[in-house]
Amino acid sequence: MNINVIIENKIKYEMGQLYNYLNEIENTYISPHITGENLVKFFNLNATYQYGHWRCVCPFHQGASNKTEFIFNDNEKSFTCFACKTSGTYLKFIALMQGFTSNALNEAKIFATIHFAHLNLTFNSISDYKEKIKQEVIKRYEATKSLNIKDYYDISILPIESPLPANKVTRKSDNSSVISKNEFSIEPSSNKDTELNIYAQAIEDAKNSILLHEILLNKEQFSSIDKLKDFMHKKYYISGDIIEKYGLMYFDRQNQSKLTHPNFYGLSDRVIFPFRDHKSGIITGLHCRLVSHKKEEKSKQKAKYLNIVDYGELKTKGNGYQYYGIKSFSIGQFLFNLFEIKNNKVTKLWITEGVADCMKLISLGYINAVSPGQSNLTDEQINLLKHYFGCEIEVLLFFDNDYNNIGQCNSIQIAYKLWNSGFRKIKIVRTFPGQGKDLTDVAVAIQDDNQLQMLIDLWEKNAYAFSPASEEHLNILLNSGYYTDAEVFSIDPRDIEEEIAKFNLLKKLSQQNGIDIKELKQIKNITSILELKTNNSNDNTKDNVFEPASTTHITPPSRNEVELCKTDTSQKTEYYFMNISDAQLYRLKQKFDIDTIKEIDEKCTKEQIISMVGKIISGIPFNLDEYLYPEKYTPSVLIDENLNPIIIEPEDIPF
Repeated sequence: MNINVIIENKIKYEMGQLYNYLNEIENTYISPHITGENLVKFFNLNATYQYGHWRCVCPFHQGASNKTEFIFNDNEKSFTCFACKTSGTYLKFIALMQGFTSNALNEAKIFATIHFAHLNLTFNSISDYKEKIKQEVIKRYEATKSLNIKDYYDISILPIESPLPANKVTRKSDNSSVISKNEFSIEPSSNKDTELNIYAQAIEDAKNSILLHEILLNKEQFSSIDKLKDFMHKKYYISGDIIEKYGLMYFDRQNQSKLTHPNFYGLSDRVIFPFRDHKSGIITGLHCRLVSHKKEEKSKQKAKYLNIVDYGELKTKGNGYQYYGIKSFSIGQFLFNLFEIKNNKVTKLWITEGVADCMKLISLGYINAVSPGQSNLTDEQINLLKHYFGCEIEVLLFFDNDYNNIGQCNSIQIAYKLWNSGFRKIKIVRTFPGQGKDLTDVAVAIQDDNQLQMLIDLWEKNAYAFSPASEEHLNILLNSGYYTDAEVFSIDPRDIEEEIAKFNLLKKLSQQNGIDIKELKQIKNITSILELKTNNSNDNTKDNVFEPASTTHITPPSRNEVELCKTDTSQKTEYYFMNISDAQLYRLKQKFDIDTIKEIDEKCTKEQIISMVGKIISGIPFNLDEYLYPEKYTPSVLIDENLNPIIIEPEDIPF
């Protein structure tokens, strides 16, 4: 490896860091400072304030003279010209005004950060950012002569986020905007330092934890071995020595009275998966999975997963009852099973969404496997992979193939993050439709480990070798004003051209009366949109059949493989629905295949179907199992933008 390769890899990684940073500060720092009034003043627009909005002469089409035809909407953070139909977000407006073309959205974010939010960045554009990273690497190389890329990991020119006062935007001058003396600035600092601080605090919390100390030293007293084995076998088809090897526990609520603080409810009726520190091997926290919901508890919100390191603060209910909350551990700083395999010669690494799936792989001989314990990989977890295994390994992302596509979408997002960090051998592995959403679902269904191993090899054989979409295609959607960054980087690169074609068609349809582009964007494939366009133009009231194309790409297996997989090959036939109306059918077909809709019709009440369709129309994500199997449904763990769990205090306190 020479210095030019190090520079290239470092810039690729830091570009991913830059995009993440801009996304993180967009809603907190950038957007609040971009208002119609600030845009009018900064760009010296010929404007007026009427009916609660700033309006101006359109700056984009020739011959414009009407001060009211162009409107800024601060509620939506969007602009519209009713004459030339130009519209989009405030960031798109800045991009158009500044003439940004390549990576326009992120260029606009940088521009807005400097000139509207008044963050004192040390760079003023993407090209400037790349050049400054390059110079920092060269400076380090001249001082050390090192060709080990690890010696350059800590280089960063991004600032640390800090609260900002609301500063007034001044009028744009010929060269630059004027910043007042009182404006807050942020000095550059390394993100690596922040990550190390979080990690160091996590280790300190674990070492000082009263809860970890008493649980781990008195494991036999707190864990119900028989219940643990029964649950792991029935839920995951996992048994044997691996449960003991990884120190799993079943904390029965009957053992709660034995705790130092008996009025602590965080562990009750949960299976505990301990996470180890990759350096020392000490237990850093408990990943706790809720076992089940009793009928009388269905209405109570209880997180499916809790990440706990110690007792939290003493809290008081409205009626005076006191109990201890939980203190969370930073799960994003660690990877399950990394300590056990960090010294292995790894050429192929499996990454599963769930810890149980990781354990199942290990039990079948796929020992080089890790899990983040959540549906994402943090930057620190990616850095751990690079540190211990390098970027040359083959990464197999094996996330859930679930109803709401969260696992599949996150696989694509993670693949982009890994690619931007220098990984090039990335495969996305999925179970085949109809088999189960993840490895342990299939394991429980077939209860045959030999057959399961053959299926795993088959899934790997049919895995998608990830390659990112072109920058040109990504920028079309990123700069459109109708897609968030997360939405764009969740699109399978093989579908990007179809998505662009869909967007171009949506732009035309949005100009028709009564058509909502945001609602149409939820339709999965362009065929359905074309049908809608045809039906609208013909004013056809006949029942429309919309069958969204599957977004999951799978290489067709051979005839023998089909026998092995037992996949569903039923043909579509005419079907009379008992509980689903034609209008509801149209909405449901935007999200589910016809077999799933039949199951919904058979198992759900009309009230449930109304609720489901309402969420589809409003774009509210939901888990179909909540409606089909309410007795088994447990809501997934909630996380915030930093991938920390949102704690919902247990409501089963006896008072």
